[in-house]
Amino acid sequence: MRIGLIGCGEIARRGHLPALKALSDFRVEAVADQDIERARRVAREFGIARTYAHAQELVQDPGVEAIVATVPPVAYKEIVSLAAAGGKPLLLEKPLANSLADAQFIVDTVKRSGIKAGIVQNYRYYAALRDARNRLVSGRLGKPVSVHILLHQHSPLSWSLSPWRFEGTRGVLDDIGVHAFDTLIWLVGSEPRRVTAVGANGLPCCSFLNQVCTLVEFDGGAIGEVDLSWLTGPMVFRVSMLGTGGRLFSDVLYNQVSEHHGHPMPTGDVALLAKKFVFMLRGTMNGSLFTGALMFYRDLYRDFALYVKGANSDFPGVETGLRTVRVMDAVAQSLAGGAAVRL
Repeated sequence: MRIGLIGCGEIARRGHLPALKALSDFRVEAVADQDIERARRVAREFGIARTYAHAQELVQDPGVEAIVATVPPVAYKEIVSLAAAGGKPLLLEKPLANSLADAQFIVDTVKRSGIKAGIVQNYRYYAALRDARNRLVSGRLGKPVSVHILLHQHSPLSWSLSPWRFEGTRGVLDDIGVHAFDTLIWLVGSEPRRVTAVGANGLPCCSFLNQVCTLVEFDGGAIGEVDLSWLTGPMVFRVSMLGTGGRLFSDVLYNQVSEHHGHPMPTGDVALLAKKFVFMLRGTMNGSLFTGALMFYRDLYRDFALYVKGANSDFPGVETGLRTVRVMDAVAQSLAGGAAVRL
């Protein structure tokens, strides 16, 4: 698949382009960036033939079969419209949009054109999350009752100076919140119906949200809780699930999953500690412990190729992104109004 990539920032350099370069079935033909000198530097770094200063030029390049966009979401309406007009499949970095209206426009444009358009949700590739979801889907935990997600991470300024996350007031919602709410909906497997949120700006010098706790009520009666924060040091990502037939705990970053039916036994904790030690040792030696979700882009692109061919219906399309944006929009409304918001 011959790729044209729009946006040459850190997520492109550290996630997308290394993965694409390592996959023999893909070739990056061109990159585009408003900063043409940055586009040229990235092209030299990854051996890419052509550079453009405008997205339209790249989309119209006859040597480009599919478009990847890694720019701030405010630019996605234009890029999606261009790709739709050119009949080219598209992969968008999260989030799909900064507003529900823009997200709906993107979904409607994609539907009218008939192109395949996916959204990056690379956290779904964490082995512990896939294990947890498989156990829930198999019925081993019974009917979902509650899912709690705790996702704390330091500010993204530690690896990217792109200002778009801080230009509005939603802050942490548009960064790690996208991953957390997508994970919640993916695990529960039903439609969210009501959202209640409380949040704070824990840094008086800032105008954006950096701490949010949200309650999400689903069709079928399940309840989800999402605890988000930028006010932390090392990243923490934990998921606990309660079903009518059992419960599950997952320390996602260390590939820890424990399932309980009745009272847990101390021997189970010892086994988990041993497994965590081995995982950390291997991850330290091969570097995977420090790359986080960036290591999943190769698998994501393999699945995207199948999705474009119509052979992978599980790949998250823009409709999935719309669902997540709808929840985040309700979170923002709940924070502003101090009350629950129905979807």
